[in-house]
Formats: sequence, C-alpha cells, structure tokens
Amino acid sequence: MLLAGVNDALTDAADLARLLRGQRCKVNLIPWNPHPEAPYRRPAPEVIEAFQNECKRLGLPTYLRTPRGDDIDAAWGSSRTAPTASCWCRSASARRAASARPRPRRSTDPRRASRGAA
Repeated sequence: MLLAGVNDALTDAADLARLLRGQRCKVNLIPWNPHPEAPYRRPAPEVIEAFQNECKRLGLPTYLRTPRGDDIDAAWGSSRTAPTASCWCRSASARRAASARPRPRRSTDPRRASRGAA
C-alpha cells in the first residue's frame, strides 16, 4: 500500500529491495484509495511511477495495481469504516486457533497420491 509522504520515496523503494533481496517474489504496488475520514493520501501518479521504476531498476518485479473503488470510498483495506479493536482481537485469536489445529496427514499410499487425494 503506497501512502503519500509515508512510504513512497525512492529511499523506501531501496529499503524494500534490500528487505526482499534473495527472495523469489513479485511486488504489487497498491496506491492508497483516499476517503474523507482517512489521514492518508494517494501519491501523485509521477511519484508512483518513479517508485515503480526504482523498484524495477533494483531488480524487483513490480506491478501497479489499478485503484478501484474511488467512487464509493472503499478499496483494498481502505474501506470507509475502520475495524474496531474487538474485530482485530477476534481476528488474531481466530488465527491463533487455526494455527494450533492439527493438520490432516498426507497419505503415503501411492495409489491415493496418484489420484490427488490428501
């Protein structure tokens, strides 16, 4: 998520490249979708382009996501209504519970594996 004046500088692109060095990855740049209650702004198109070009120059496969939802003040994590603290707590506890669940064992039977069964 690119935020104007927060993480859209060329030095931020260099930091990102350093962080991802040696990782097989692709970078999806998502410009912030502004809405009236948000304290953030979308970077100017020329800033976004410069950031993307710097990432590419530094060897990161970088793609720009087309902003959508401007007309309804919502898109990619910048929806009009902010989540409450209890929402975040439930999400965190749900993630912990899911990671604690035992995973089903894969079959070692070659007949099942050939059919794609787990």
